[in-house]
Amino acid sequence: MTPNRLNEIALTGRTAGRALEKLGPAAALFFVFAFSGCMQNQSGQFIPMWAPPKDTSEPPPIVPKKMESVPAPADDANIVGVRKFISQEPWLSFNQEGLRQPEGFKATLYLESGTTGRGAFGDGTIRISVYTVERDSKGERLKLAKRWEISPQDSIPWRARRPTQLGWGYGLRLPWGEAKLGGKEVEFVFQFVRKDGAMLSAEPIRMKVPPKNMRIVTREDPQDGTAADESPQAPAQQPATPQPAVRRRVSKSLPAEPQ
Repeated sequence: MTPNRLNEIALTGRTAGRALEKLGPAAALFFVFAFSGCMQNQSGQFIPMWAPPKDTSEPPPIVPKKMESVPAPADDANIVGVRKFISQEPWLSFNQEGLRQPEGFKATLYLESGTTGRGAFGDGTIRISVYTVERDSKGERLKLAKRWEISPQDSIPWRARRPTQLGWGYGLRLPWGEAKLGGKEVEFVFQFVRKDGAMLSAEPIRMKVPPKNMRIVTREDPQDGTAADESPQAPAQQPATPQPAVRRRVSKSLPAEPQ
């Protein structure tokens, strides 16, 4: 220790002694008690010896919980109704070259079981048709533009991995291929054909497809396997008010599928 450092310590001691004489015995006792458990480091700072050591170890990494699939029930033969959910902007682009033009749509479909009253996977065929609304001097007519026939086996990529409050649903991501629907008014029809031949249908819904040159933000792979996992969470997409299930055969005559 250098002579200058010794002089500083001596001066500090004399100054502290005079201060204690003025404050009295009680203050002197407190001063001794407060600093008796301290130590001085190399930089001259007083560190309490009773202070707990600092924990320098890193916290364990947060591992996200893996969402596991729930075993799905067997296909239901007693489907009695069809419910669909479509958001106000359901349009999708499937172009792999970066273009964002409307080339398909997304929807959530529930097949109502007559046994449980909730959504179930049907053992029949899901039929989804899109018609263009044509108007002329003779009135209005529907022209079939595209139709999908989805068997139980083909529907597996669209099936949800977990049920929602409405039951088990299908998250559909359907491209319409070469159909020219940009800028047109279209009508979507969701149907289910049971094995006994009965056909069930939800109420049709009409929408206006954006023009072909309008940019679409959402781009998806129609077979990426994740659509069924997300789409049945219909409230997160703010869908329109669902139409009630229709328990009847289709009565109106629909145009035939284009050749």
